[in-house]
Amino acid sequence: MEVSFINNLDIRKTYRKRYGTTTGSTRGIPNRIDIDERPEAANKRERVGDWEADTIIGKSHKGAIVTLDDRKSKLRLAAPLSGKHADPVKDWITKLLEPFADLTKTITFDNGKEFTKHQDVARELKCETYFAKPYHSWERGQNENANGLLRQYFPKSMELVDISVKKVLMPLIY
Repeated sequence: MEVSFINNLDIRKTYRKRYGTTTGSTRGIPNRIDIDERPEAANKRERVGDWEADTIIGKSHKGAIVTLDDRKSKLRLAAPLSGKHADPVKDWITKLLEPFADLTKTITFDNGKEFTKHQDVARELKCETYFAKPYHSWERGQNENANGLLRQYFPKSMELVDISVKKVLMPLIY
């Protein structure tokens, strides 16, 4: 009697992760406040000082650009990052919004791990921070649209490692 080699193998089934598990992208953000709690004035774009923030990632996750858009005035700010880490993102957001600190009321982020230091930003700028629902990019539509336009100058195939502040600001000025 011939024994098949296949019968002696330990073959395990692969299981897919269940939908809606608690290991979602919002889990690592401490004291996350949902966008539903954002003031109505911010939702209606009635005042200056309500910002939307995001990052644009370079090829192979090398380098990034942090972007901020004021919902009312449509003012756009951006700065290059060496990577997509929370500390440099926090530093650049506070540096970019420092001249507008008295006007800054809210900042709405997506659920990226680079925004885990949102409480430090809120403390330094004396503002509130909110997060869009996971996979609801339209809740920060102005910022997402502007990032799409910025992609004309910084395509996904481009590494964003050695980009200067001047090069990031050029598309915003002209």
